[in-house]
Amino acid sequence: MNIQEAYNRLNKKQKNIVKSNSLRLLVLAGAGTGKTSSIVVRITKHLSNDGFLPENIVALTFSNKAARELKERVELIVGKSKCEGMFIGTFHAFCVRVLKNFYEEALLTENFQILDSDDQKSLIKTIIKARELKIIDEIKRKTHKKEDIDSIKSEFKTHLGMTKNIIAVLSEFKNNELPLTHLANRFLDFNVPAEYALLYAAIINDYENKKNAVGVVDFDDLIVKTNFIFSEHEWIKKEFGKRIKAVLVDEYQDTSKVQSTLISNICSQESFLTVIGDDDQSIYGWRGAYIDNILGFGERENAQVIKLEQNYRSSQIILSAANSIIKNNKHRLGKSLWTDNIGIEKITTITCYNNFEEGDYVAAKVKKLIEDGSSPSSIAILYRKNFMSSTIEGAFHKSQIPYKVYGGLSFWQRTEIKDFMALLKWVRNPDQSLSIKRYLTLIKIGYGELKHIAINRLSEENNTTYETELINFAFNGKSNRTKEGLKAIISMINNARTIYREEGLHKLTIYLSDACNIADSYKKIKDPEKIIEMMQNIAALSDMTEHFISESDVSSQVANDDLTAFLISADLQLDGVEEKEEKNLVSIMTIHAAKGLEFSYVFLIGVDEGHFPSERIFDITEMEEERRIAYVAVTRAKEKLWISCANNRLGKPTQGESQFTKEIPQELINKERLVRKLF
Repeated sequence: MNIQEAYNRLNKKQKNIVKSNSLRLLVLAGAGTGKTSSIVVRITKHLSNDGFLPENIVALTFSNKAARELKERVELIVGKSKCEGMFIGTFHAFCVRVLKNFYEEALLTENFQILDSDDQKSLIKTIIKARELKIIDEIKRKTHKKEDIDSIKSEFKTHLGMTKNIIAVLSEFKNNELPLTHLANRFLDFNVPAEYALLYAAIINDYENKKNAVGVVDFDDLIVKTNFIFSEHEWIKKEFGKRIKAVLVDEYQDTSKVQSTLISNICSQESFLTVIGDDDQSIYGWRGAYIDNILGFGERENAQVIKLEQNYRSSQIILSAANSIIKNNKHRLGKSLWTDNIGIEKITTITCYNNFEEGDYVAAKVKKLIEDGSSPSSIAILYRKNFMSSTIEGAFHKSQIPYKVYGGLSFWQRTEIKDFMALLKWVRNPDQSLSIKRYLTLIKIGYGELKHIAINRLSEENNTTYETELINFAFNGKSNRTKEGLKAIISMINNARTIYREEGLHKLTIYLSDACNIADSYKKIKDPEKIIEMMQNIAALSDMTEHFISESDVSSQVANDDLTAFLISADLQLDGVEEKEEKNLVSIMTIHAAKGLEFSYVFLIGVDEGHFPSERIFDITEMEEERRIAYVAVTRAKEKLWISCANNRLGKPTQGESQFTKEIPQELINKERLVRKLF
């Protein structure tokens, strides 16, 4: 397909997007309106009509999957060779490229590495534990009272339980560009004593200092530090402004304040900036998405606004229901979806006595659909809260319906892969204390938290690497099981580095998978099939390295160091992890997980007032986001939609049918009420 053929397939509004010569363009793309086709052809227009080189174009997405699809479709039209040098990828992947080129300006080391969420938790917990031990040491020196020590241990157990909240607050501050000096005030919102709030702020300060000391960053840092480069080095910002002629941003409604700043930094006044999004599908406020980015873009940038409202996915009955729900939001730019597909299936609403009857009802309907010839993969069960899946799973199990609950672990999130990656990170960086600790804890040689903290202290006091202090510990003093184990492992690490230097990445992974004998560490797992699966996953990782260099987009940024490139690539895979599709299974998932997907038949369960929307929502901003979530759920359906509620859930009465269901016109609904079973 050539550019003209691709252009001719577009509708009038989509063609207007491609033809627009406005430097600032906002595309309001409703659900199922073919926004990707518009973006693809606009990129090809920049290449052909505007005369831009591939390296003049940057397209930013929120997922690796979206980036791959966009890149493949552009290449299909113009050819791979004409796309070389063009960046199409996630915000984080873009920032890694920038930071690899300007690591000194970002105050990083050349071989900086990225902490994933588990690494973040581990580091925060280590810091909390170190503070606890310091206080206990002081008590022992002064009073040695057991009750005082027990009190501190109990208190710090509470602090460890705050790890997830500490990370969430830090991410919130970074995404919203808030000064970290105000952290303590934010922690007061968790109804903790003032001294606890000050402690949590201090823990974050320790966390930031430790990251800087060992040369690691978390995912939020990637964008923050890239913005830092632009703010502190005007010449770099000007260079980017000269080179980048066109910036395109997908899912703009999901951008945070810090991402908006990044876009401004790389896009000069003379560059084309096209942002594509749907304010009615902004459902990620809880993770930093700032809806005012899209709501204010037109006025702020004096932008041309084009609305895509013709839907190619759902029937008009379903679209009319979605329009009726979302129009009750006051803070929106306004659009109304339509289609040529009128549809004949009304929306079925069901009121069940309890969630078990709801599960049985859904299972019966799904079983009938499959028996009548529908593919299981064309059916989805969606819900607002995770706990609602359990009843459906039970009913499906009884009815022998094939299904998958989405949101499980991806390849890169699996324990055995993270364990092996920790070993590779140690090979690459002798100061990667978190990775070294993870591996040494795994292999059970008596290396625990206390020894880790002690080695950490020595490393900081002596200004040496973590590995150096490990070696000093292992080869000095009286021998014991831990020291002998460390000697063998250090020898293995040295051998691994030699193999990597002489034979490359693939041979390194083959050697380590044999030498580390990692299978022994999983003996506590009683299921032999599970252990086999884990070992197969490690073998698959090793196999990936054999083909990594030719396929990697990152490797070109890390000359002659494919191990570092592989580690960065793997870390980026954890950014918005996506699973491969499994065919012929009914999908069970949260509404958030279903965003961007479509199914012929959708069952939206648990739509009880008090659960969806939640009874804990009082703020209009939160309520409008809840309504947008309902809008997203409804627009996943192509042919038929069921909406169910229950009068009793979790053993307690509900408030009955949700206000969102009541906002749908009655003429679009076929209402059912299940007769309660007597026995």
